[in-house]
Amino acid sequence: MGIALSQRGTFLQANAAFLKLFGYETGSELQGRPLVDHIAPQQRDFIQGVNQERERVGGGPAEYETLGMRKDGSIFPMQVHASTVPLADGLATLAFITDISERKKDEQALRQSQQQLQVIFETLEVGIMLISPEGRISYANRRMAEMFRMPLAALIDSVYLDHLHETEKRQGHT
Repeated sequence: MGIALSQRGTFLQANAAFLKLFGYETGSELQGRPLVDHIAPQQRDFIQGVNQERERVGGGPAEYETLGMRKDGSIFPMQVHASTVPLADGLATLAFITDISERKKDEQALRQSQQQLQVIFETLEVGIMLISPEGRISYANRRMAEMFRMPLAALIDSVYLDHLHETEKRQGHT
């Protein structure tokens, strides 16, 4: 995890993990450089404002995601946990930074898989539904709604047993 200390928008110190994350060899390359040089251009005004407010009043978002920019100009998603720390000449920002590129790729792959599964469920000619442990219908496809002869929106979150005929309930089809 990269850790950096900045004050008034300028880097004071950073650990080895931070240097590596942003493509630096030594801390002297980073020291005194503007913090916003390491933020993607489209995020700079926001991050600068957040840090100024944090150092002014000791508040601001403690955790957020933004886009970092390495020394070579490459951009990557990062998660920032930040807080203020008192120094002799005022408040400073202590930031813990994690590269979340892999997590973002995984989230995208999961979204694509979910979309593919949704297409499969919706094009099947068999009824599919998921029943929660509480007995409510949490998911149903179009064909299931047709089989129950009701709108899909009305079927979702309804109680499964309410849709069964009394004879089915007595026969144990629950």
